[in-house]
Amino acid sequence: MKFTIEKKLWSMTLLMLIILTILGVTAYERIQMINGSLGNIIDNEMIQTEASKTMEIQVGRVGIGVLGYLLDEEPEHVERITRGINGFTESLKQYHDLCTTDKGRELGGKIKQEFDRIISLSASLVEEKKRQSGLLKLLYDDYKKMDKILNNDIHAVIKLQDPLYAKKIKASTEMEIMTNKIIKEMNGFLIFHGDSYVDGINQGKEIFISSLKIYQALDLSPGEMQRSRDMEGLFDANIQRMETIIEIEKKERADLSATILLRRSIQSILVDEVQALTARDLDTAKNNSRNDVKTTLMTVISLTLMGFILGAIGSYFISRSISIPLERLSKWADRVAARDFSIQEIKTSNDEIGHLNSCFKQMTADLQQFSDQTMNAVRNINSTSAEILAAIQQQSTSIKEQASAIQETSSTMEEIRETGAQVSERAKRVAQAAEATSSTSDMGIRAVEDTHAIMESIRVQVEQVAQNIVTLSEKTLAIGDIISTVNDIAERSNLLALNAAIEAVGAGKPGERFSVVANEMKRLADQAKESTIEVRSILNEIQNGINTSVMSTEEAVKRVETGRLKSEVAAETIKQLTDTTTQSIVAFQQIVAGTGQQQIGLDQVSLALKDIDQGTEQTASGIGQIETAVANLNELSGILKTIVEGD
Repeated sequence: MKFTIEKKLWSMTLLMLIILTILGVTAYERIQMINGSLGNIIDNEMIQTEASKTMEIQVGRVGIGVLGYLLDEEPEHVERITRGINGFTESLKQYHDLCTTDKGRELGGKIKQEFDRIISLSASLVEEKKRQSGLLKLLYDDYKKMDKILNNDIHAVIKLQDPLYAKKIKASTEMEIMTNKIIKEMNGFLIFHGDSYVDGINQGKEIFISSLKIYQALDLSPGEMQRSRDMEGLFDANIQRMETIIEIEKKERADLSATILLRRSIQSILVDEVQALTARDLDTAKNNSRNDVKTTLMTVISLTLMGFILGAIGSYFISRSISIPLERLSKWADRVAARDFSIQEIKTSNDEIGHLNSCFKQMTADLQQFSDQTMNAVRNINSTSAEILAAIQQQSTSIKEQASAIQETSSTMEEIRETGAQVSERAKRVAQAAEATSSTSDMGIRAVEDTHAIMESIRVQVEQVAQNIVTLSEKTLAIGDIISTVNDIAERSNLLALNAAIEAVGAGKPGERFSVVANEMKRLADQAKESTIEVRSILNEIQNGINTSVMSTEEAVKRVETGRLKSEVAAETIKQLTDTTTQSIVAFQQIVAGTGQQQIGLDQVSLALKDIDQGTEQTASGIGQIETAVANLNELSGILKTIVEGD
């Protein structure tokens, strides 16, 4: 059987694969076992940590719900408290199910005990708040009744019927002030929780009782006494409710403080003790995993050493069976490298090296023949490469001169293109300025038209004002006629009073009463005459003011008309300016379009010159590469000639 090098190598490889397979399977099983154990522990710890965080969140939710209900008593806060309790219960059950140590279960029981206390305090706070709200509603309703008694009943009776008005109104006013003071102090206590507000309530209570006793000590009607007793009963009931509300509020504050302390206690347990316990469990799992890793590592090292020993022994024998024949062939190759093409007989095995020996003999004979042919080819290459090198050097000089000329032309075109771009940009700016001027002119036309409309409206309004003033003047004249009539009536009344006085004197004692009436009538007639004189003087002043206003209004109408005519002239001027600006915009747009087309042409020429320049550079580069290649070829031919001829 022919045992070739390939079979030898495959045998060695198969042995190493078997060893590595055993090693890999063993390591894989151990690693899977470690990963499974550590993964389960880490998963449990992560779930426990997540459960503890969830419990912490739910405790905060319950606290927020309690605070929210204490603030506005909305039902949604009760729902938030219920969701927090349910969420905490589920998370605590999940944590308890995953606990594997007695310490963890003990912490779970402690957390549940603290949370049950929070639930109890929260329920108590909610119930007390409901009770407090009911008492506050009754309190405010009774105070409204008291206020109604004080404002509607007692005050009305005092003002209309009672001769002891001053004393009763003082007592009732004092009671009303103290009622408002007590309500104000109560609201302050509910908001700020200060003991000074309780002192204010007690002070208001004492003053109210004192004022009520003073009021009841007065001479009251049966209805007034009954109303005062009703008010006294309402006040006593409200004082008792206030005391109950204050006690409830203080208890709420104490329960709320206890709830906050319990929340902090639970959070401390969840954050410190639970996380510390989780960290200790995780450290224990890591230590166990490290021990398993060390055991696996020792197993892998032992199997690896055994594989290395077996591999080294097999490699030694296989390498000896290959290296000895190859060393003999290497010495023969050295002689061939020294141009000794004589045939050597080497004893080899019946494998690839034996076949290599046969091929070496044939190669030596072929090398002798190839050496002769190479010498002839080298001579031909030397003569041809010299001619090509001379032609290429001449072409390279011509291309460099052409590239220099193209670069100068490209620089000139670039300057022309930049100048054209500047012209185009300036034309665009001028066109934009003209468009802005046109827009401003349009705005000016609209502004002048608006001014014209406003001036016209002012003119119409001024004419209406003038008409109203004329009407007012006519009415003042009519009032003057009425005053003349009143003055005549007063003169006649004075004459009648004089005649009545004469008749009364003639009548004697029975006419004395009639004489008094006649004197009073004469006095009224005199007052009427004096009043008509004053009214006529005022009407004269009003008439003078109306005349002045009419003249001012006529002057205003003239000035408004002048302003309207000037606004029409300004509008026509701005329209002419707009037309001129529009023509300028069209001209500048044509300039911009022309410069843009010119710029496009210059860009195309510049791009074409750049392409030519790049092509020239590439051609020069290619010629340089060809020149280098020919020089290398010439050098190579010299080397081949030296090799073939031998030094």
